[in-house]
Amino acid sequence: MADNLTPQQLSAILAIAETFVPALTPDETAAAQQQIHSFASPPSAPSSVINEYLTTSSALSPEFAETMTTMLSRIPPHVRSSLGGFLDLMHENSNGGFVASFFTWSFSPFIHLPRQQRENILKGWRDSWFPSSRALFSGLKRLVLIAYLKAPPKALGYPLHKDVRPSSRPDMHNFSFHSFSGTAEVMDVDIVIIGSGAGGGVVAAKLAGLGKKVVVVEKGECIPVEQMPVEQLEHERLYDGETGVFVTADGKGAILAGSNWGGSTTVNFLGSLELSDDVRNEWSEVHGLSFASTEKFQACYDRCKAMMGVSTNAIEHSSNNQVLIDGARRCGFECKDIPQNTAGKKHTACGSFCGYGCCIGGKQGTAVTWLAEAEKKGVICIKECRVNEITFEENKATGLRATLSGGKELTIRAKTVVVSAGAIRTPCLLMNSGVEHPALGKNLRVHPAGFCVGFLHKRQTKAWEGSMMTAMVTKHSTTTNTPYWAKLINIPVNTGTTGFQLPWYSAAHWKANILRLEKSVWTCIITRDRDSGSVIANEAGEPIITYDLSAFDHANILDGIIAAIKVQVAGGCDEVQPILDGGETMVESYVPNPQTPLDERTKDPRFEKYLEMVRRTAIKWKRGNWTSAHPQGSCKMGADGETAAVDCRGRVRGYQGLYVADASLCPSATGVNPMLTTMALAEWVAGRIAEDIM
Repeated sequence: MADNLTPQQLSAILAIAETFVPALTPDETAAAQQQIHSFASPPSAPSSVINEYLTTSSALSPEFAETMTTMLSRIPPHVRSSLGGFLDLMHENSNGGFVASFFTWSFSPFIHLPRQQRENILKGWRDSWFPSSRALFSGLKRLVLIAYLKAPPKALGYPLHKDVRPSSRPDMHNFSFHSFSGTAEVMDVDIVIIGSGAGGGVVAAKLAGLGKKVVVVEKGECIPVEQMPVEQLEHERLYDGETGVFVTADGKGAILAGSNWGGSTTVNFLGSLELSDDVRNEWSEVHGLSFASTEKFQACYDRCKAMMGVSTNAIEHSSNNQVLIDGARRCGFECKDIPQNTAGKKHTACGSFCGYGCCIGGKQGTAVTWLAEAEKKGVICIKECRVNEITFEENKATGLRATLSGGKELTIRAKTVVVSAGAIRTPCLLMNSGVEHPALGKNLRVHPAGFCVGFLHKRQTKAWEGSMMTAMVTKHSTTTNTPYWAKLINIPVNTGTTGFQLPWYSAAHWKANILRLEKSVWTCIITRDRDSGSVIANEAGEPIITYDLSAFDHANILDGIIAAIKVQVAGGCDEVQPILDGGETMVESYVPNPQTPLDERTKDPRFEKYLEMVRRTAIKWKRGNWTSAHPQGSCKMGADGETAAVDCRGRVRGYQGLYVADASLCPSATGVNPMLTTMALAEWVAGRIAEDIM
């Protein structure tokens, strides 16, 4: 049972779950079967497996209850408390029958209502004019369906991740992590680096050969390649946040950030992109990073690319990525291959599962490259070490205090402290340590994303097979003349990260529709955001993220969704479903005339009217929901001491011996996956540290 969640509350949430994904009645089963038969090609699962799936509900199983319990135990206490109060109203032991009736339109407890009546209540919340009711439906849908799809039913054809792990792998570096024996430990070093991701890993290797004693501490665990990809139910082993995701204070934004030995480089989708010349010039001319447009900074990029073997030479596009390429060409859009950090080798075996850790060791993240090199040169590596605060003598950084797994306290005394905890954690740690600067935690950019899903009914491969993310539409018909616009990429398809966003019109419709996930193409609209948010630390040092999606950036996401619909239709999709506001805004799908040649499909007057309808709907019902995997900018680097907390050498202003080297340095949004730029910035900062300490 979840902490502070009573058996009655758990009973109520399971009743809600069973309403979203129930065992269908004979009439509903017949309707679902008819819907399935209308697909251009049937699901790959045997009909007996599909029939069992339709007529049973895993939401009633002990395994699902355990999954739901685990998920609820990980949500923030204040959210769990609010949810618990609502669940009390849904349960028979509640004394709030009158209050509950405002939600259920019945004085009978929700859990005792007939299932069809409960479904009608969910539909009422979904379609309500009250934002709070719609948000309630959206939150419950997300919670239930993610839990349901993280251990997907066999009918979906999605394998357990352990079943895709190869029997043999190449030899990998085995880290000799530092061990501790006492109840409290003190360590004296020259340099301590907090974080092992794209920033910390690069800094560690760069400083390893200077004859200094260097230690890297990482909050997350080191997952052996033999356990990769981890199962979807183990998402939190790889990602930060209480539930494996950071959620904004208003609940509208969700941010993915790696938390493991190797950080986000362990889960990155292989994309390794440099800043455009326009953005480099902006950083140089507007923000005072004069080095950004120099050959010296380009050399930082080049060294990082060489370390990872970044190249486009070995790319084999999957059927999903081919849709993007073909659709962009037919639409006249600019589409380019995405350089991959795979040591110049083909990388198709992992499929979409590589986002949960590379099972063949081909992804050249920091654990495979820089950190391995650093340890070989004598750098001390410590995992599962949560840093509580950085220590100071006056304004001079002197080390840190941390807690190891098991509760043991660790003090590290150091002459130089490098913070590479990521754009969410770094400003919080600095604030929690007493660091003050008016710009600290501000300027948060996230690349807010939207989605569009298409279906290729006659495809020969499943959606999760083949290369993950190998092409990008860089410019399209709605690209503006400003430096801010949306780019299109096709993302990996995992059941627990995609399927919950599909529209839920009814239980029968959703259970039939999700069977097409194996035939789906998910296009992600990545927006270079002009406007920003902020992050501060609460009393416990945990992040409170504020980010209100501006009308300007929302309009760019919408332009990208319109472009994605065009690309998917022109790319050969048999049906296209825009995902507006994370699926909270309902909009019908579009089915092109299969008799129309692909080159002509976007010229159909019916299609033009459809695009107008999507745009009107998105503007009318704008919720401001978004998803992100690219947090950056919260410890801005710049020449202006008032607007930038960090100077152009990576030093935190007003403090000695304290540096930042991660994505939080970005003075404005990169506009592309920030991993490679973070590495180049870390290479630059490490060079400045070397100059300062030698």
